Amino acid sequence: AALALPGGVWAAGVGVSDVVQLTEANHDGLVLGGDHGPWLINFCKPKHALCEHMADTWEKVAHDLVGQVHVAYVDVTKEPGFRRRYDFMAVPMQYLVVDGQARRYRDKHHRAKDFVAFALGGYLSARTIPLDIASRSFDPPPPAPEVYDEL
Repeated sequence: AALALPGGVWAAGVGVSDVVQLTEANHDGLVLGGDHGPWLINFCKPKHALCEHMADTWEKVAHDLVGQVHVAYVDVTKEPGFRRRYDFMAVPMQYLVVDGQARRYRDKHHRAKDFVAFALGGYLSARTIPLDIASRSFDPPPPAPEVYDEL
């Protein structure tokens, strides 16, 4: 289990991590507020096979990018509003946020070196999604209309 700390996440048996736990409450201040630099964010959920498999990789990415890019993790089961704000349905999903613009990682590889390369310039060819506070909220999407089958 991981315990969120101001400087990162306490990873069981590892110590303080370089990965920051993002929440809907701290996202705007850390990622969009001020001059905090770029953020590479992994949206995952516990007990998802690929998310669990990526945990060590994400720690390595964070370690490799210290001082260059902030690396964060979001548990979408606890923070469901991120799906609307970043416009995704499936996990794991990674985005790099630079200057209020999110760019989605689309490489099929989930290796540390590929995430690092994306964060250090590979993102430039990716489509951007604006994340300004006014246009995208954490409000959950409206429920889908109910559909009834005729008997």
